Amino acid sequence: MSTALGAPAPAGSVAWTPAAEAERVMSVFVSPVAGIVRRVFERTRDTDDLYAYSVGSEACDTRIVLGTACNQVNGGGGPSRQGAWLAAVGETVERYSGAWVPFDLLEYGTRGELAGRGLECLSPDDYTPFADWQYDRPDADHVRFTEQTWIPWVQSRRLGDGALVWIPAQPVYLRADLMDVNPVAYATSNGLAYGSTEDEALVGALLELVERDAVMLAWYKALSMPLIDPPPIPVSPPTWTGTWPPRAAGPRWST
Repeated sequence: MSTALGAPAPAGSVAWTPAAEAERVMSVFVSPVAGIVRRVFERTRDTDDLYAYSVGSEACDTRIVLGTACNQVNGGGGPSRQGAWLAAVGETVERYSGAWVPFDLLEYGTRGELAGRGLECLSPDDYTPFADWQYDRPDADHVRFTEQTWIPWVQSRRLGDGALVWIPAQPVYLRADLMDVNPVAYATSNGLAYGSTEDEALVGALLELVERDAVMLAWYKALSMPLIDPPPIPVSPPTWTGTWPPRAAGPRWST
């Protein structure tokens, strides 16, 4: 048994799951008694939020079933109520799944030790999660990922050529206890996605990485959003009605 994703289907060969079918399947996850998702609720928009539907979802207490806590409150948004519901439920299932680790399928050791077992592993030259100055800080929380770093590994599939490659498990799963020895990276939900099929989950994960990369570039480089020059909108000036509301709360205007 392998934790690696199956070989992706050829582009365009598999139809995307219709929203109604996705909702039918995902409704199984929602139950206040035995569901991964305990409840789903609509959320109000803030004044500067996108004018769209927003749905929140609450996860079950995973400390009981997984031995660790997962992200409790999640959510989703979209131009339709159904799409927002699907996104909210999917995110909770995604975070729940990220906290579940198949410990019996992990390998433990240094990269050299795994290579000695005939396993292809990610090279430290290809994965540098932090800059040197971050490692050199006296309060640094992480250690350098080197050929001699003892860590847990998980099998993955390299999309470029389909090869099976073992990679550090710490940034893959949302489990703090994987960081107990030689923490080499943060565990985040970047690139983590739910889908009705493996291919849909893969597409969602890749698009999230592209999205986060764009956001981080704009954030750290202090880039401005694209500027637009909208046409003027004619507005009639307000007119005084000549009456005051009770208790002199302010003049009443009409347009």
